[in-house]
Amino acid sequence: MRTFLGAYWGNRKESVRACAERLERFVTDIQASDPSFSRWFRKGRTLKGAHSAIDMSVDEIQRLLKTNNRDDNGQPIQELGFGFSAWNGERCSLAAQMGSFSSPTPNSVLLETRDELPMSTWKHVADCAIAAFDPDALIVTSDELSAKSSAVPIWTRPGLINFRRAS
Repeated sequence: MRTFLGAYWGNRKESVRACAERLERFVTDIQASDPSFSRWFRKGRTLKGAHSAIDMSVDEIQRLLKTNNRDDNGQPIQELGFGFSAWNGERCSLAAQMGSFSSPTPNSVLLETRDELPMSTWKHVADCAIAAFDPDALIVTSDELSAKSSAVPIWTRPGLINFRRAS
């Protein structure tokens, strides 16, 4: 069963360095909660390419944060911020879209695993995400639980853990 954490927030223009610092804080803080969060690899088009280890330092994350570029001229679309993705080489992935300041494009961090983790681990990971990303909403849920209310935005669905910033 797939379980995932999603942290979501609205427009927040941030530099690539600020985004890298947030991601580094998160991955550093969650390492102690489960061994599956202790190493990360680049995603690749081939298995060999997908086993290139990432030094999850601020400098390396900053280098790996990618802009969304225009199809016609390859120029960055600044208002869409930066994207990042990694996996642990087994059954866990991490994806982020950060620094966006365009209304239709929310900022988010998604941590997904097919491993069964105790609720205490998910609680720790959720606390780390709230501290690192200052999201408007956060959910920890499973495919099974999420499917029961698929007609509404993911962050408003019932979850194993739900967080919403007070207005």
